[in-house]
Amino acid sequence: MRDFLTTLLHMKYHSSHELAVKNVFLSYFTEWKPTVKPRTAVIKSWLDDKEAVEMPHGSFLYQPCGSQNSPDFILKTNEGIVAPFECKSSKGTFPLYNSGGIKSNFIYIFASEKINATTLFLGKDIANKETCLLIEEHIKKQREQDEILNQQLKEIDSNQRGVSYYTRPMWIQKDTLNYFQHPDKVLCESNVFKLFQECSPSSQL
Repeated sequence: MRDFLTTLLHMKYHSSHELAVKNVFLSYFTEWKPTVKPRTAVIKSWLDDKEAVEMPHGSFLYQPCGSQNSPDFILKTNEGIVAPFECKSSKGTFPLYNSGGIKSNFIYIFASEKINATTLFLGKDIANKETCLLIEEHIKKQREQDEILNQQLKEIDSNQRGVSYYTRPMWIQKDTLNYFQHPDKVLCESNVFKLFQECSPSSQL
């Protein structure tokens, strides 16, 4: 597992970052291609209950929830440890999370074109539990406000055009942020390696 993570960490920037990462996965693990792919709801439940994962040991599932949804990979190691991986790349020095948010239990593989390098980190090392809860609560309140507004818009829609409003949640970071010069870069990378050293089979990541 250490060799696999080290190979990811030493990757240069690729315009097809996700496919380049997949090739690394294929060098160490077998791609699981079930005859009948589990439903998205089942796969998402695996992220909360690792013991329910049906994948063979030493295999990975690519785009388990489709090409537009995270994670990009679910890995089940030879020891039975299960972990979701998400690819991120950008021209600059920090990734964009947009409306997808930051998943605390995901391992992120971020490649920067400007730095021409890759770094690894856990979602919880970017946004702590309190940060995520605060943002999620705000999104929930905003959704409720959207419903109230859209009901009001419907009532005054004399033109019958069905105009409505949707607030898109955007997780952003300051433009000057550099993940490769951050004082916790090495610590964050070490936490990914440490995660697999400390976890026993079927551990929750």
